[in-house]
Amino acid sequence: MDFTKPNEGELLVRSHFTEDYAFTLYSSDYSIKKQFVASNFKGTQSLLNAVSSTNRRTLLISSFDYHIYEWVGDDVYRRYYFDQYKIGNSDIERHNHTAIWNLIKSGQKVSSPMAIAESDSFLLFYVIYLYEPIYYIYSLNKEVIYRLNDYYVTQTLPKCSIIGAIEDDVFYALVGPEDMMYFQKATKSELINIENDSTANPFLITFAISDT
Repeated sequence: MDFTKPNEGELLVRSHFTEDYAFTLYSSDYSIKKQFVASNFKGTQSLLNAVSSTNRRTLLISSFDYHIYEWVGDDVYRRYYFDQYKIGNSDIERHNHTAIWNLIKSGQKVSSPMAIAESDSFLLFYVIYLYEPIYYIYSLNKEVIYRLNDYYVTQTLPKCSIIGAIEDDVFYALVGPEDMMYFQKATKSELINIENDSTANPFLITFAISDT
């Protein structure tokens, strides 16, 4: 599902190869050196996208796990915790994979972080609520969290799928053609010369975030 190279000659892989652990560290000959993060939901696929971020450090996430982990040395440590309408162990024991996602679709539960990206000053991740992605951005300097979806409402940012960070505090994202047309009409701007064509490919945009 995803991988990163923490050290020379090592590969840290996120997969469903084993049901007991989310991450496996392989040596250069592809033998298993160590496994990390106990799996919270066995035998299922998940909708995780980027499960690791390697800007200044290696951060990791796992299915139905509300912690964000950091790789340090040859081990992982819990660094951040998202706790809001979370899926607990009792939900996992009582429901199957489909039933849990029905709880998320109905708004009774919030998914664990689905992808992460880190810039110099911010940590970004998103969760699924009512089957919609909700983006959160955490200020590493001020230790406060912002709900990025609020900026869609104020037309500061077009509705988009945020992919990752480039450099400094610049992020990049994909905007669907209908969302781009709506944003340009609402803000009376023309970021992209686009005709009224909802079948066009998504547009790649960049945006910067500041703590000030």
